[in-house]
Amino acid sequence: MDEIERELCMSTRGPYYRDDISPYVRTSLRKLALPEPQWALDLACGTGRHSLSLASLGYSVTCADISADYLLALQRRAPRAFGTRLHPVQMDATKTLPFLDEAFGLVVISDFWQPGLLRCVSRVMSENGILIFHTYGGHGENWRALPTVGQLESESRLVGEALHYRERPVGPRHQRRVAVKAVLRRRKSQQSRRGHASGTPASTV
Repeated sequence: MDEIERELCMSTRGPYYRDDISPYVRTSLRKLALPEPQWALDLACGTGRHSLSLASLGYSVTCADISADYLLALQRRAPRAFGTRLHPVQMDATKTLPFLDEAFGLVVISDFWQPGLLRCVSRVMSENGILIFHTYGGHGENWRALPTVGQLESESRLVGEALHYRERPVGPRHQRRVAVKAVLRRRKSQQSRRGHASGTPASTV
């Protein structure tokens, strides 16, 4: 066990356990032939359960969330051994993403969705970049904010190849709402490669 692994399991500033990660994200990270660690985006990251896991794999992680309190909690619980791998950004994910084109080789979105999200995310993914995505599960009344049957499948085609895609019906049958899990690979693009410069995937605004 290296220094990072020890701090992940033993940090007294707020323990981070690998079991904290979403089972779908964990399985996807384990099974995918991911690119060499580079820049990753954890969008709507909350207190950083996936950001920390990605950093432990060697990624430099842009941790984006609307809540300053969540980002502060992430910084407090992050092991010292991560150094400069974590880069918190306070932003509203319902707006235009303030990152350069093709800036990220890996994007993780967990328990967050809005119409048009995948189109916006595809712009900041590098060629052959990977998106691991799942909505929340539709518990209680939150099915009301989930996509309808086929809605996200159509949107996913704007990103590229679906390595895995699953819809599960939730809520009243006549509402046709679904919880979605997907792993997508970005198709080759003719866009500029502005996001491939060294350094951070700086804001475009």
